[in-house]
This record gives sequence, C-alpha cells and structure tokens, in this order.
Amino acid sequence: MTRALPGILKGGLQLSTARAIAAAIQGLQTFILAKLLGVTGFGTVNVFNLISLYGGLTGFGIDTVAVREIPGRAAAGDAERQELLKNLAFTYEIGLRILVCAIVAALGIVMFEERIRIGVLLVAANLLVDKICLLYYGIGTATKKFGVLSTGNVIGALTAGLLTILLVRVLDIYAQLAALLGVQMLMTLFYESRLKLSPRIHYDRREFIALVKMGIPFVALSLIYYCWRASDRMMIAVFMDVKMLGIYSFAALAVQLVVSLLNDFQTALQPFVFERTVRATTRTDFYALMRKPSVVFAYVTPVILAFLWLIYPHFVMLFVPEYEESIWIFRILVFQVYIGNIGMMVNYLLRAPEINKQSRIAWSYTAAALMSLGLIAWFLRSGFGLGAVASAVVGSHCVAVAINLLAAQKYYLEDWRSAIRYYGQLLAPAPAFALFCGAIWMIESGVSDSLLRTTASFVIFLVFASPVIYSMNEKVGLLAELAEIGLAMRKGNV
Repeated sequence: MTRALPGILKGGLQLSTARAIAAAIQGLQTFILAKLLGVTGFGTVNVFNLISLYGGLTGFGIDTVAVREIPGRAAAGDAERQELLKNLAFTYEIGLRILVCAIVAALGIVMFEERIRIGVLLVAANLLVDKICLLYYGIGTATKKFGVLSTGNVIGALTAGLLTILLVRVLDIYAQLAALLGVQMLMTLFYESRLKLSPRIHYDRREFIALVKMGIPFVALSLIYYCWRASDRMMIAVFMDVKMLGIYSFAALAVQLVVSLLNDFQTALQPFVFERTVRATTRTDFYALMRKPSVVFAYVTPVILAFLWLIYPHFVMLFVPEYEESIWIFRILVFQVYIGNIGMMVNYLLRAPEINKQSRIAWSYTAAALMSLGLIAWFLRSGFGLGAVASAVVGSHCVAVAINLLAAQKYYLEDWRSAIRYYGQLLAPAPAFALFCGAIWMIESGVSDSLLRTTASFVIFLVFASPVIYSMNEKVGLLAELAEIGLAMRKGNV
C-alpha cells in the first residue's frame, strides 16, 4: 500500500482540493438559500431533495459493477472488456432512468398541488441528467482520471452555486433545481470532451443478465443505505413540521459537506484497493492493505471534527441565528463521521471482487435502518426533540460499523487477540475526543467572556490535536512519507 500512497494522495488531494472549493461554494449557496427562503422554504427545498434521493436510488447496478471491475481489467490489459462494461452501463442504466423519470413526473402531476408539482417535475428532469453525469464520473474514477474529475467538481460547484444565488430571488424554492439541471448538462459535455468515453448503445441479453445478477445486490445495498441515512429527515417530515425539517436539514447538510471532503480521499483509494485485492492471497496481505488507511482516517477524522465543533456555533450565531437550534444537532451528528471512517476499509474489503460479501454490508445497513426508524419514531412520539433524532442516527452508525467489522475480520485478522489490538488502535483517539467535547461544553457553559471563551477553546483544541497527530505518525510514519511525496511532486516524479 505504501507504493500506492503517492497515487492515492495525489488523486485524493486533487479531488479534495476541488471539493474544498466546491464545499465553500455549496456552503455559501446553502447559507443564502436558508437565509432568503426562511426555515419553512428551506424545509420545502429539502422535501425536493428527499424525492431526488429516493428517485436516484433506482438502477440495475451495472454501473457499480463496471466501476468495481474496470480497475482490475485495466491492470490485466483487457481493453475490450472495459469498453463492453462501459457501453452496457450507459445503455441499460439510462434506459431504466428514463422510465423512472416518467413515473416520477406522472406521480408529481397526479399527487401534488401546483407549488410542489413544479418542483417534482424539475426533480424528474434532474434525475435523468444526473444519472448520465454520474456514469461519466464513475468511469472516470475507475480509470483514475482524478484531474478531470477535480476540475469538473470546481466548475460544477461554482456554476451551480452562482446560478442558484442569482435565481433564488426569481424562482424561489425552484432555484436550486433549475440551476442543477443546467449545470449537469454542462458537466456531461465537459466530461465527454475530457474523458473521451463516447459511449455507444449496446444490447447483450446474456451479459445484461449476468451483470444484473452482480449489480442488484449493490442497488439493494444503496437503497437500504440511503433509506437508513435519510430516515431521520423522512421521519421528521412525517411527525414534525417543515420548519423543524429545515433546522435539522441545515445541520445535516453541514455534516454532509464534511463527509464529501473526506470521501474524496476514499474515492481515490478505492481503485487502488480493488487492484491490490487481486494480488492478496492471505490474511496478512489483506491486513497490510487495510491497516495504514484505517489508522490514518481514525486519527485525522476526530481532529477535523474537533475543529468543526469549535467554529460551527460561531458561524451560525454570526450569520444565521435563526438556525441556532441546529448547533447541537450538528455537534451530535458529526460523531457519525468518525464512526463511519473507522469502518471505511472493511466496506471496501467486503465489496472487493475476491471477497464479494456485500450482502453482509446489506444486513448491517438493514439492522441500522430498522434501529434508526424505530428509535426516531419512538422519540418523536414521546415528545423528544431533534437532538434525540440525531442521537438515534449516531447510535445506528455504531451498530452498522460493529456488524461490518465483525463480518470482515476473518478475512484479515488472525484471531481475537489481534482483532482487539487492531480495534484498540482505531478507537484510541475516541476517549481524547470525548474529553475534548466535554471540556468545550464546560468552557461554553461556565465562561461568560466571549474572548476568553474562544481563546480557551482553541487552546484545548491544540492540546487535543497535537498528541493525536503525533500518535498517528508514530504508528504509520505518515508525515515522513508525505514530505517525500511532496518533494517528488515538486520535481514532477509523481
């Protein structure tokens, strides 16, 4: 994995730098939408987002199979198979999506009043263009075209953000959907011009059936996963009003921006993992593949989250004080990011073609979804607030990650003794992170002077972050490798 690190870091830095720019733009866009539309209007926008989410989960899974198999086929020099996978993915996935869009549009016309109906029709159009754009992005990821993808991220985010901001006064709650529709058309043209995929319509019944058999588990996995991840907002929409959905969604979208930034390194990591699982034959091989990325994410993530714990309340109170209730929702929800990153590598391992146990992930997501839905429904019926909803979400993440770790450990850990040592490494920053959060809460509760409170909070952050980063470097020697890679990049050798 060490030899792959330059490529992973280069791809990850390209994507995450672009995502950081995109996140800043999207953050500004979210802030302006939340400010101009008000809590209720912002809640309505998130109703459209939920419809987009569930409509976007439909598919045969052929595109996921292609993204998983293309890196191995590329390593084997099988260009013909790569081309076939690409064309089949475009042909069948877009064909199904056209049907789905027609159904969504018809339901929008029949079921909703005019104000919502217009939004649903825009959602239907977006679903088609979004699928085409995602197919390009997926194939670009599989072929490691991270430079093109990072440029696309910046162009897309900048254009969508600016268009949304310019249109919101005119189109009100439809501004975001209208902007996305235009931008995704632009992005599709950009990706085709740079990636040169030139997909062709190709029908092959035998290959289609074989790929669907492999792909449907991935579709089911995505469906279960996103039903679980959206269960909080869905239940709030059912049991509470649109205003509460707007407050909760504001915090949830902020957390999602953090997840997107961290996911870019995971996106760059994925093809390298799938390439190297082909050559891994023993538990020791798989452990060597898994350990370093897992430790890095387990130590870096809480440092990032601790910093966000500090700055989010200042941002809210300074710019959007009407969303003050979202502060503790955000602070609770960020724990899911740390927990999720602990289980990140085992997800890749179980999904690798050589292991092919994504059904185990589906069971973990199912258990988490049922737990989340049940707890949230009980909390809301019992009169608990949004903080209880966020806590249920974090608890369900703990369940999902625990199940996946237990399901995967026989593939890369020798026995329970080695498992306990490994899990201990991953969870080592957790007590320090909990102490940091407790210390910040005490400072905010007990110190009235704002300057002193802010200064003390940042000192506590440095006291927490420094030993965590030092400990990570002692375990994996990352800083020295980063220095070498940085020097190589400057010389153009990476």
